[in-house]
Amino acid sequence: APAPATAAPAAASPDLVELASLTSLNASLSSSLASLRAESHALAAAVAATEARLARRAAMVLARGSAGSKPGSGPGAAAPSSAFHPADKSRTAQQSRYWLPAEHDAFVEALGIYGPKNCRGISKHVGSRSAAQVRTHLQKYFQRLERLGTPLPQGLREVGPPVAPGRWAKEVEG
Repeated sequence: APAPATAAPAAASPDLVELASLTSLNASLSSSLASLRAESHALAAAVAATEARLARRAAMVLARGSAGSKPGSGPGAAAPSSAFHPADKSRTAQQSRYWLPAEHDAFVEALGIYGPKNCRGISKHVGSRSAAQVRTHLQKYFQRLERLGTPLPQGLREVGPPVAPGRWAKEVEG
């Protein structure tokens, strides 16, 4: 009777080894699948951010094309914007005076990336405004935040507005 009992565990041993191997393989595959899912979510977020940025740039390009075109300047030409005045010839080749919402959103995004002192970097990020236009918009943006009593955006609290420290301190005290 003892001989058959020892033969049964010896016969089950390869099955147990295979079961342990399959369990280990299953755990490894589950770990790889979780890693791939996380990577997939990160890639999807990156694609969505890129698509949003491209949509903003496309809106700016379309608005720039319609704001700067002359009436009847080609087949299917867009009508001039309300900022266009026929007597003002210099406005036809320039960017519209008013910032589009998409431009302002790109400006705020770039402000968080480059900080308030890098107007050239912000200008390149926005893509449709010069550094001088960015500088003016930046000053007006900070003046409006101050006038409304709105706190500075999170990333700019440490840096502060792009004004000389002495002047800013006098305005805050006065």
